[in-house]
Amino acid sequence: RCEEPSHRMISRLEGTVIGEIVFDVYFWLTLMTYVVFRVWTETRTTDDDLSGGKFSSASFYLVFFAGFLLSFLLFYISQNNSRYFEFLADTMFLMGRINDAATLAKATLPIERARRIVRYLNASHVAAYTGLSASYNKKNFFDPLVQKHALLSNSEYEHITGEMNVEKDGAKPTFELITWVMMDIRAAQKEGHMDSNEALQMRTLVLQLRSRIAKIFILRTAPIPYLFIHCLNLLTAGYLPVFAIVIAVETGGEDNIKWVQELVNAMVMLLQTMFIIGLRIVGQQLSDPYGNDLIDLQILRYVKGILVSSNAILNAENLTPPSLEEETSLMRKSEATREDILDVLVEIMENKEMTNDQSGSTRLSDEDFIKFQNLCQNLDDFARPLEPPIKPHRYGLDFCIANLPEASQCKKEDNIKWVQELVNAMVMLLQTMFIIGLRIVGQQLSDPYGNDIIDLQIMRYVKIILLGSNAILNAENLTPPSLIEETALMYKSDATKKDILESLVDIIKNEETMNDKMEPMNDNTEITTLLSNKEDQFSLC
Repeated sequence: RCEEPSHRMISRLEGTVIGEIVFDVYFWLTLMTYVVFRVWTETRTTDDDLSGGKFSSASFYLVFFAGFLLSFLLFYISQNNSRYFEFLADTMFLMGRINDAATLAKATLPIERARRIVRYLNASHVAAYTGLSASYNKKNFFDPLVQKHALLSNSEYEHITGEMNVEKDGAKPTFELITWVMMDIRAAQKEGHMDSNEALQMRTLVLQLRSRIAKIFILRTAPIPYLFIHCLNLLTAGYLPVFAIVIAVETGGEDNIKWVQELVNAMVMLLQTMFIIGLRIVGQQLSDPYGNDLIDLQILRYVKGILVSSNAILNAENLTPPSLEEETSLMRKSEATREDILDVLVEIMENKEMTNDQSGSTRLSDEDFIKFQNLCQNLDDFARPLEPPIKPHRYGLDFCIANLPEASQCKKEDNIKWVQELVNAMVMLLQTMFIIGLRIVGQQLSDPYGNDIIDLQIMRYVKIILLGSNAILNAENLTPPSLIEETALMYKSDATKKDILESLVDIIKNEETMNDKMEPMNDNTEITTLLSNKEDQFSLC
């Protein structure tokens, strides 16, 4: 929609600010105020002209007040916009860590254990969003994804959903699944599948994932301070009716151009109202990106994307790398420098045997090698000249506030005195509330560790970390599923036939499964039972 033509974009209501403005109370209150005072102005019994500058002082101060209110609104939107994209960056970070862990698991672990770790990470990712927002619950989000992608076995699913509540227990189910991953990494290291460096890298990725999920939960409980939002709404509710009154009473003129003034002033009042209310609504919509509004993050798309990409990593083929000669040929076709190409050539000629060709080529003689080195030193340097740095532009903002005219005294015509009294009193009240309100907001923000409603919710944070740490310590060390169960889950997911066959071969070769001692299998009845109802019958090697 962002790339649509302007006329089509403006005509839309769903997901736009217009669809929210028409349901805003302040919008209709401002329109009613304008209509009432416009009717009163036209039905007066006296002939006094209200458009002759009698409200010039109120208009003058309203202009300055509108500037202050606009800066207040822009600051509010800026804070919520930063918060929105911080949540987006955290969401992308989670996706990246899962893919990194899948890549490392694929390169170092047996395929069945790699798939189990990636299953747990994806299940924790889904559980995190299920407990994070009411828009994604167990029925419409957690269960369909877990069943479709075979993320949990029956016993694991019963433990996560039976003993916990994925919708109300917050990050507890997520931390439980991540703890299983950490235990699995330790077991893989003990069994010799990973060295200490690889295990450290995997643990770092998993702990980064856990830390960022905890950050999302905490940051979501700390929105823009309520005192700031209340002050903004109060000033908006006071400014818009006063603005409507001033526009209504100053509309007038000759009969032949009166309709033009009516139209212009009505459009000015309407645009100003939509502008102020629209900015406030945009800020409110940006404040919580984990919802079901059109502006919110597309969590379902992100989760499905990471499920597909992590399975694609696990399904990657282990192809034989090209020889040094083939690699050198590709380097010559690319933008590699001559020095890089010569380095590879030296490596080829120094080896007695080629990488993939047992030709037994002899080493260069010392004399020929010295000539070859001299040739390398005399080659041109292909380093590309750096582009001249772009000098940053300097933007100077000069604010000149001088010789402000003093407010003129209201003329005391009896028939409009009450209108002038009302408008000027409201302008004075708004200006006073604005100045004092900003000072109070600044004072409240200066000390966040107090008992005011604007302060940090320390008790909630302490309780969250107490519950979270205890949930991690209370995580049960469930027995991982056997190779047969893991193979069944692989078949339900997007695993390739090659990975499934490798797991089946492990079942046949081993008399014991990984973590569950079983009686030696004298036949393959369990395997044939596993494959009996499948569409593709695999040949047992």
